[in-house]
Amino acid sequence: ATTEIYTEQIVGSVRCVQETGGVEIDYNDPELSVYEDEFNTNIRKCFVSGYFYNAAKLQKNGVYRTLKNSHSVMVHPSSLLFKDQPEWVVYFELVFTTREYMRNVIEVKPEWLTEVAPHFYKESDINPPTSCLLYTSDAADDLLCVDLGGR
Repeated sequence: ATTEIYTEQIVGSVRCVQETGGVEIDYNDPELSVYEDEFNTNIRKCFVSGYFYNAAKLQKNGVYRTLKNSHSVMVHPSSLLFKDQPEWVVYFELVFTTREYMRNVIEVKPEWLTEVAPHFYKESDINPPTSCLLYTSDAADDLLCVDLGGR
C-alpha cells in the first residue's frame, strides 16, 4: 500500500513533466505507453533502467545483498518500504551510519534487470547456482557462494 502511494506521486510528476515540458510520446507504440497498469510497471522499469547497478536482493537473514559487489545493506528506517521488505529492490543511494542503509528504494522484478541491462546482468546474477561452496569473510553475517561448476 505504501509503495502505491509513493509510485502515484512519481506518476503524477511524470505526467506533469510530460504535459508542461513538451515531451513527445508516440501513442501508437505500445512499448512507450503512458498508460500504466495497477502496479505502475512502466515507471518502475524506468527507475531500473537508470539505477540497475543499485540492485539488491533480500536474504533469508532479513538483510539485503547487493547483486554485483555483495555488500550487506538494509532499507533505511525512514523508507516507506522499511517494514514491507520486498524480495528485490533498486535504490538511489547508500547512507552509512551504524550500518549501510539504502535510501529511496523501489520494489522491482528480477527479470527487469536482465531486460533493461543485459550488458551488465546475466541470468546467473539473478538465479545463482544451486551447487556452491559457502565461505565466510571477516564479518560473521557475510556468507558468499562460490560456484563449483557442477562438481
